[in-house]
Amino acid sequence: MPHIAKKTRERYKTIEILPNILTKGDLEYCVARLMVKYMGSYDVCSDCGRLRTREHRYSDLHDCCKAVDHCAHEFERLYLDKREDDAIASNGSAFWGL
Repeated sequence: MPHIAKKTRERYKTIEILPNILTKGDLEYCVARLMVKYMGSYDVCSDCGRLRTREHRYSDLHDCCKAVDHCAHEFERLYLDKREDDAIASNGSAFWGL
């Protein structure tokens, strides 16, 4: 989930200085570059506590994809679901027979 501790957020404040993202393609590019950055970033080894770069193991690649997926689902939950609820309240549900 994208809701991290405020103290941790401080580390990423510079992301706010990016120019406005104007198109869906631009947004996809930025997300892709963040994924690449994550995969090339350092990680703390759980065995020895030392920093190491992420390997391209299945679990690392999966974590990268799922982080983006979870963020998208949270965005949908917070913003799109509300719009759907409003549309159902106004127009009625298409699934009324279930």
